[in-house]
Amino acid sequence: MSRHIIIISIIFFGLLGWQNIVFPQTPISDIKVNGLDEPTTLNQSDALTITVSLNNNQITDNADWWLAADTPFGLYFFTFYGWTTDWAPAHQGPLFHLAPFEVLNMPVSGFPAGRYTIYFGVDTNMDGDVTWDSLYVDSVVANIVSGEASGYMNSVERMAKALFDTTYKNLKASETMSFLPFSPMIGTTSKMSSKFANYTYTYGCVRVEIEDRSGTIYYDECYGLDGSIHFTYDFSGSTYVLHYNYDLTCSYYGGSCDITGLVTMTVSYEGADYTISIDYGDSFYVCGQPISGSCLITYNETTGKYTYSYDFGEYTGYYNGQTVRCDWNNDFTYDGQYVNGSGTYADADFTLSYEVADLCYDEQGIPTGGIILGNFTYIEKDITFKIEITSYSDGVATYSIIIWENGEKTYSKTGQYPA
Repeated sequence: MSRHIIIISIIFFGLLGWQNIVFPQTPISDIKVNGLDEPTTLNQSDALTITVSLNNNQITDNADWWLAADTPFGLYFFTFYGWTTDWAPAHQGPLFHLAPFEVLNMPVSGFPAGRYTIYFGVDTNMDGDVTWDSLYVDSVVANIVSGEASGYMNSVERMAKALFDTTYKNLKASETMSFLPFSPMIGTTSKMSSKFANYTYTYGCVRVEIEDRSGTIYYDECYGLDGSIHFTYDFSGSTYVLHYNYDLTCSYYGGSCDITGLVTMTVSYEGADYTISIDYGDSFYVCGQPISGSCLITYNETTGKYTYSYDFGEYTGYYNGQTVRCDWNNDFTYDGQYVNGSGTYADADFTLSYEVADLCYDEQGIPTGGIILGNFTYIEKDITFKIEITSYSDGVATYSIIIWENGEKTYSKTGQYPA
């Protein structure tokens, strides 16, 4: 027992002795891409910033200062005369405390796609060459994606913001008009009356102007939409019939096209229960091609519960030199607290499916929680994405977007809504 006590005492006092040992201090280098330490994915519309800093820990030895980038097209070294393939330090001189310093800020557009590893460090053996034993270095990875992949990312992010902004709103402009939770187009129809005065209001990125038995919905760079939808309406008892005339331009990665033509919507209600049906007739055109189908919505104004589904069935058109056949439908429910549902789209080369799980909102329509999972395939590419509300505070939601391409994580981003 005594021997055990002695051994334990030696160990105990030995541990206490660590407090009196002084470890040698070393310089600490730090490099960030777009303010981040972790691997970052950038698309062709992003900007690239590189920021470096150094905690010299009061060391003032002479050193070689290095900034290098390992790129898909070779290894490059930064100097104040420009980037070079020659092994050359950016600077030579004493170490000092360097506060975060931006050494590069430029558009990504034009950069070849691939993995970029960027290094920043100091070598306290100042001889113009790298001495690995005295090199103190940090690195960060930036993955730059091609224009095609950039289009996927823009589409997913646009989808996220559109769902955040329009899936659920519960606003009231007056005692004679309330807005349904699906879209400005449907919202303008609830409880209209012949005595309703001229009115203008803004719904997210959409402006609506209402006159007697007519109105116009204006889109100004709203999720890729520009233009207007003019509508007129007639009503008899508890049934309203609205006629929408579309004159929109839809911008997407690689181009734009027009959305034009007539759509008819019928709204009927009994007490607090509404039924809304939308008919896309033969004169409705998307990208120059006719599209037809239907949409059915049920809504209870008292509970806020609704169901939302549409089915464009099989659509045959002519686009980009080839015949396109597709099937497109969605089905959503809102139980007064959460939005859940799914949607699919498919044509000869492209399929999309997604699910919305427990998407919920505050009183201002800001998302407070929920997940959107999706997958789309295009030719030989299999893209999976996840959009998640990660936190909510004081009317601002923080969300994350992750994209996997053929099973490999290729893109991640965090953002806030409203931005």
